[in-house]
Amino acid sequence: MDDRSKRVGCKINTYFTSRYIVEIILDQEKHVVNIFKIQRFSLHDGPGIRTTVFFQGCPLRCGWCSNPEGQLKKTRIFYYESLCIHCGKCISVCPNKAIGPAFETIQARCVGCGECASVCYTGARQVSGTPMTVQDVVEICLADSMFYFHSGGGVTLSGGEPVMFSEFSCELLKELKAHNISTAFETCGYVDETDFIHLAKESDLVLFDLKTIDESASISMLGQDLKKPIQNLTSLFELKKRVRIRFAVIPGFNDTEEQVNEYATYLAPYSDKFEQVEILPFHRLGGGKYQALGMSYEYQDVVEYSDRELSEITGIFRDRGIKAVVMS
Repeated sequence: MDDRSKRVGCKINTYFTSRYIVEIILDQEKHVVNIFKIQRFSLHDGPGIRTTVFFQGCPLRCGWCSNPEGQLKKTRIFYYESLCIHCGKCISVCPNKAIGPAFETIQARCVGCGECASVCYTGARQVSGTPMTVQDVVEICLADSMFYFHSGGGVTLSGGEPVMFSEFSCELLKELKAHNISTAFETCGYVDETDFIHLAKESDLVLFDLKTIDESASISMLGQDLKKPIQNLTSLFELKKRVRIRFAVIPGFNDTEEQVNEYATYLAPYSDKFEQVEILPFHRLGGGKYQALGMSYEYQDVVEYSDRELSEITGIFRDRGIKAVVMS
């Protein structure tokens, strides 16, 4: 039995990536969650040099998401067809016959056990989502603690959506604080208010990804109204926490002059309650992941913004006395 198995109190005689273990993890999310990436030396998720921890699981299904592997809680399998040599080893080990004759992943059958990836030596099949405990994450983050202290950095929880795992996330933030590490978390705001406030109280900084204040756009594109994000942002201001607003500018969703003006006008009265607006320009860098996950990517041919267009968007905020910066 390995260390992680002991921590969840389960008798395990199979690989940690087996279906049995995946089901146990999903049943005990308070103790173990799927982390799909831990990015060290990050410079864009808060001040200083940071480690960003990406949780797997999100309440939204944004069509432009650059991390589609983080949308579902379960472990996912990437299949990069260009790397596949069609040796057939993956088919022979798959316990659920989730690999088709053209070596495509049959998503309805795949449980993310990772057996196929374990025998794929070309890297055509890769696992997204590693079950981890709080201590697993802390140990990795501590490796770069001297960089945090010298740069004014720390650890940021992202995703996916860390508020969906509020008990785990709060415990993680407390452990990091015990080591004098500055903490932050990024959120879309479409989450339970109680869980959100609980996590916000434990964090030094909140990166609030306010996607839009256009109710119709939120409902039509995200399938949810604005009640949760607006209430959570209001509560955050009342807590007087350090806040940075993140504005992901997306073509056809929130980027018209009228929408940006409305967004900036809404924030202007609260400009003393947050540090800055961070403009995140749309990009297609995550497009290849969709194909590897067997998902469609509707933004494949959408043109990215020019420097002039981003300057105009930034100017709208600055005209209202709001500090705004474009994040590269």
